[in-house]
Amino acid sequence: MKKKLVVAGLGACIVAALAVAGIATVAGGDRTSAADASQSQPKSSPSSTPSPSGTAGEDDAALDEVAQDRPAAPDAAPAPVTPAVPAPPVAAAPAPAPAPVAAAPAASTTEQQAVLSLVNERRAAAGVAAVAIDGSLSQAAAVQAQHQAATLTMTHDGNGGLAARVSAAGYGYCWVGENVAAGQRDASSVHTAWVNSPGHDANIVQATATDMGLASAVGSNGTIYWAQVFGARC
Repeated sequence: MKKKLVVAGLGACIVAALAVAGIATVAGGDRTSAADASQSQPKSSPSSTPSPSGTAGEDDAALDEVAQDRPAAPDAAPAPVTPAVPAPPVAAAPAPAPAPVAAAPAASTTEQQAVLSLVNERRAAAGVAAVAIDGSLSQAAAVQAQHQAATLTMTHDGNGGLAARVSAAGYGYCWVGENVAAGQRDASSVHTAWVNSPGHDANIVQATATDMGLASAVGSNGTIYWAQVFGARC
């Protein structure tokens, strides 16, 4: 069977020389903003580990877990698209949706291109090929950004998880990873927060990735929530 597993890995927050505020984890006390990265890697069962909190970034951003998903080599028997993820489709019996938010649309084309340019500069410095904006991954990112804004929570959870969201958006992947964040006011700030965390930066410079999606939404508390998804099609 072709297996795809979602593993929440280690999150990292590192000190960055950005003004006065700090990057904190989701459970980071009274910090007003947050950033989170996720990746899933193949295992027999998903796991997640909360990351330590740290400080850095002028937007008082926080960075949490990292997740990736990479299927194992197929067995002889035919397998569903996302065998390792419990009952994906996202649309099947979803949890009651919170009230819609008066949110900024998914990241604008300008924001997407700004982050894409910064991402590819970072990838070039790491010696890996550039990625391109993918509409399906941006759709998956928009679902997560809106979910975070609706729940006022920086998270990788919701709508079946990362693998289910990407599959529901029509992206057939061999690898996928996600970064999320909250509180940064623009594309440059959120990119800086991610790059300053080793776990999030690992998604950005993942050599396997060929595509990227980006979205943002504003919660009722005025906080901007971000989601960035990287992937590679099979």
